[in-house]
Amino acid sequence: GTLFLDEVGEIPLPQQAKLLRFLENREYRPLGSTDSRKFTGRVVAATNRSLREEVKSGRLREDLMFRLDVLSVRLPPLRERLGDLSSLAESLLGQLALKYGRRKPLLQQADLQALQQHHFPGNVRELRNLLERSLLKTSPESAWLNIDLGWLTPAGPEDLPALREFASPVAPSIPSVSPTGIDSKFVPPADRQLSPLEAPEYQLIAQALREERGGIRRAAARLGLTHQALLRRLQKWPELRKAAAE
Repeated sequence: GTLFLDEVGEIPLPQQAKLLRFLENREYRPLGSTDSRKFTGRVVAATNRSLREEVKSGRLREDLMFRLDVLSVRLPPLRERLGDLSSLAESLLGQLALKYGRRKPLLQQADLQALQQHHFPGNVRELRNLLERSLLKTSPESAWLNIDLGWLTPAGPEDLPALREFASPVAPSIPSVSPTGIDSKFVPPADRQLSPLEAPEYQLIAQALREERGGIRRAAARLGLTHQALLRRLQKWPELRKAAAE
């Protein structure tokens, strides 16, 4: 097995001596027992502090640092690897959708761009909490994740211009259902007023209907919607059904 020691740099000095003895002897005594047992697993320790600085300040035993520092791997904070944010957000969202037994909604490109402008002082935990909160606030019938950017922690002064740019309502770019693109016949009529959240859903439904040659059940399956959910949208936007049948 594996023993994972999280935030090892915060262990009080008296407990550090016990941990060092355990690492040296690989023996431990279960609570309430008088017999020692042998530990044959591996030890993995994690910290967000510099252990060498902790040693210099007297908060960490030097011999414990050397005992732990067999193989070190530095995992940069999220703010230093924002290029990974998109794939990380997709992975976390998939895990959360599975946790709540829901279909995984899509992430809008404008939201991803806004997130990439954020400095994430809470690291990956902050991103996960934001996605989980957004998933719970998003209708199960929605094809898109409704991210409330107002929940982001306050950014530093250097981040504010970018956040203001992306916090305003904009129609996000639409990931296509297939490489063929969106037909111009599905551009909303001049009298059809769509909100920034409705616009991508409108075009995504339009494209799915076109590719399924007007087949509502097949289009619903492609979009991850129930048949009734798609029918309700077509009642609101009847021109989509007519255009798909042309």
